[in-house]
Amino acid sequence: MELRLQSYTAASDSALDKITFTNTASAGATAYSSNGGAGSSPTILVHTGDGTPEQMATAVAAYINAQLSSKYSATVPANGGKKATASGGTIDASTLVIIKMATTGADTSMKIKTPRFHQVTNAGAYFKDPIISKFAGGSEGVRKSAGDKVQDLYGIINNSSRTGYTNAKLMSSRNKLYGWGSQSAEAMRDYIVGIQIPYNSTIKAEGGEEYVARNFFMPTGMYFGKDKTSEGNDYPASVDMSGLDDERRGIQGSVQKLDITYDAGESVYSFNMIFAPIDNMILT
Repeated sequence: MELRLQSYTAASDSALDKITFTNTASAGATAYSSNGGAGSSPTILVHTGDGTPEQMATAVAAYINAQLSSKYSATVPANGGKKATASGGTIDASTLVIIKMATTGADTSMKIKTPRFHQVTNAGAYFKDPIISKFAGGSEGVRKSAGDKVQDLYGIINNSSRTGYTNAKLMSSRNKLYGWGSQSAEAMRDYIVGIQIPYNSTIKAEGGEEYVARNFFMPTGMYFGKDKTSEGNDYPASVDMSGLDDERRGIQGSVQKLDITYDAGESVYSFNMIFAPIDNMILT
């Protein structure tokens, strides 16, 4: 049996990193071994009679840190997992292995389920895949200069579009008609529909914190009582703003004018923006 891991650059099955498991007759010897495998290769020795889940977790982490440290790191948190008891229940135990890639990025070269078990011999055997918690949130870091960021703002504000096509099939047909290639609907939606100005809120702070960040918003329409005050400002300052959702995410509107100035020898750019709060916009 093998445990297969995909590194950030692995682009084929042959490039996957393979951790092998080898049976041992020595009681209490379930552990990582640098030379116990076939041809004196690194392996994880497993005694099926008295090997414990804790030993297996520790062995996997030790293998990764000893043999694959340039690609991954592994830790076994104390009581980070569960193991079965003789009575049929479970208890807390150090059976969880946390594996992290040494190289990070938005995507890998080949998408597979990783880590995963692979049966080398005895094709009739079955192994349950490891439990995987998928990463959510965050974004890929891109290094940009101040001038790069100015160009991003300048380009978006001077050439914005907000298509009304949200259906993928409609977008595909429209792209073919106008020769736009494979652009997605989301890629075309760069029209600025609002502004988020954060402030420190005391009334929404919890857990012993003195302040928590919230965005100013402009209530219009059916708001009553505390819904239009700071007490109804439930969204964190980091919330995304689409212009189609609850307007408490920020101030809806549009940029009317943006002036960018830069003095030779200075290390910063200056901006003067005129923003118009607008409740409803008709976009074409």
